[in-house]
Amino acid sequence: MSTKLPSDSFAHTLATGDLTALFLPGRGMLGASFRHRGEEILRRVDDLVVAARKGSTAGIPLLHPWANRLAGFQYRAAGQKVELDRSSPLLHLDDQGLPMHGVPWTLLAWEVLNAGSDHLLARLDWSRSDLLAVFPFRHRLEMKATRQRLPPIASHWKQH
Repeated sequence: MSTKLPSDSFAHTLATGDLTALFLPGRGMLGASFRHRGEEILRRVDDLVVAARKGSTAGIPLLHPWANRLAGFQYRAAGQKVELDRSSPLLHLDDQGLPMHGVPWTLLAWEVLNAGSDHLLARLDWSRSDLLAVFPFRHRLEMKATRQRLPPIASHWKQH
C-alpha cells in the first residue's frame, strides 16, 4: 500500500540495509514512513493528506509544545499564566473541545540546516507571534535524524 503524502519540497529519505525512513521537515519534521523491506511499519500513515486536513496525529510526530491534553484553555508555565484563544487555528481540539497535542504538525515548518544521504538536521524557531500566543517562551528546537546500520536483532537476545 502506498502512502498519500502532503506536499513537502524538503521531504528527505534515509535508508540503510532493509530500512527506510521518510521525514517531512516542512510538515512538523514528521516521521512519515518507516519501512522494513518495503513494508510500512508505522500505523496511521496511509493517507497523511487527510490526517493533515483533520489535524490528526500520524506517523512519528513531535507533539509540541505539549503532548496529550490540557485541562482547559489556560495553563501556567515558568510562573506565567497563559490564556489560549479558543478560536486559534494553531490549536487542535479533542472530542471534548480541549486543546490536545500542541500545535498540529502540519503547521510547524522546520528549517533544514543540513541534509545528506545519511542524515537530516532541521530547526524549529519558536519566535513567530502566533506561536508565542500558544506558548509564550521563545526557543529553538533542533532535530537530527541519522541512518545507522544496526547489528542483527538476534545478536542482542540472551536466553534466561
